[in-house]
Amino acid sequence: MIEWYELIALVFGGFIAGLINVVAGNGSAITLPLLMWLGLDANTANATNRVGAIFQTTSAITSLNKTKRVKY
Repeated sequence: MIEWYELIALVFGGFIAGLINVVAGNGSAITLPLLMWLGLDANTANATNRVGAIFQTTSAITSLNKTKRVKY
């Protein structure tokens, strides 16, 4: 069972990582150490982090294609 302080760290870390990703990218610098602190091994933490990045990239590509901001 997850402890209350771990849950707070996850929510706060996710929020801060999201803000960093929106402004400059590299929110993984926060999420990877946080996931490993919670007990995930490095490979699992990285894979978990990549799943979010896939959804973020797919969403960005879809949005940019709809607004015709990218000239192919």
